[in-house]
Amino acid sequence: VAMSNLKEVKEVASEYGIPVFFDAARCAENAYFIQQREEG
Repeated sequence: VAMSNLKEVKEVASEYGIPVFFDAARCAENAYFIQQREEG
């Protein structure tokens, strides 16, 4: 999950009062891929 996508989802969900949960089971793997594929 790209961080930019997660931020956009959070913004939209917040407008409707919907909580956003992030399943951290794959957090380390996602962090690695984000580091390799995204700027910043």
